[in-house]
Amino acid sequence: MNIRIKFLLATLLVAALAACGGVTAEVTPEVIYIEVTSTPESEVAPVVEEGSAAAEMQAVRDVNLRAGDSTGHDVLTVVPGGASVEVIGRNSDGSWLQVVYRGATGWISASFLEGTVPADLPVAQAPAAGGGGGGGGGGQPASPTATTAAGGNNQAANPTATTAAAAQVAPADSNISVDANIKNQSSTHSDVISYPDGDTQDRVAVRVSGFDSNTTSGELRFTLTCTGTGVGNVKVTAVSSNGGNVGCNSTWTAFFTNVNTNHNITILLDNGPAAYVNWTLLITK
Repeated sequence: MNIRIKFLLATLLVAALAACGGVTAEVTPEVIYIEVTSTPESEVAPVVEEGSAAAEMQAVRDVNLRAGDSTGHDVLTVVPGGASVEVIGRNSDGSWLQVVYRGATGWISASFLEGTVPADLPVAQAPAAGGGGGGGGGGQPASPTATTAAGGNNQAANPTATTAAAAQVAPADSNISVDANIKNQSSTHSDVISYPDGDTQDRVAVRVSGFDSNTTSGELRFTLTCTGTGVGNVKVTAVSSNGGNVGCNSTWTAFFTNVNTNHNITILLDNGPAAYVNWTLLITK
């Protein structure tokens, strides 16, 4: 604020008496205006940073960072379990969060992240799913785009962490129940599993029948074939009666009696890079 101060100096000059005669000399007063301007201190408004709703959260396990808010979008990279991501947005219902991980911006299902979601997290517009999702089933193509030939027990080509096949997701489905006849059984059963998104585990419950007074016991042969990305990370649990290896691309036998009639098989993907595996179980006498 400028401060203007005006001073009126009225100086009445009285003429000195003349040295001779004491005559008074009168001088017309002079008015002098002095303007003083004061420069105030700069009033600088404090810098107020806009509040940011970004927050840091952690992946509960290895999870796909996708281009949009559904499994029908392409996989940009895989975020390892325990890694931190910066959360910058959400979709309309909060089921997917937009995050930044190592400079890449993408989307992760909220169920795979732990931490506090800011209450004022803005709604972000996700892109439409691309054509790479294929047919129905939440973006699962009809068949995997990359397969590896069976090459022995648990043997497969080295998978790449991020490939076209890794973007596929196995749809959730029910466990498989099989009725097997100890005398003339021959059947084939297939399904898919994927990691870290989708159906990571399938169970096959085999119940053996056909026993009578002449056939009170017997063996059935199980052959499990696996193809796709990440075959080497598939875990298989079952009981082998002949000491054979139980796993992908292997064969084992199980012994049954009219008392012990059940055989349970679990096919599981729970670690490693992103994977999508087709499996086929052949049961023969």
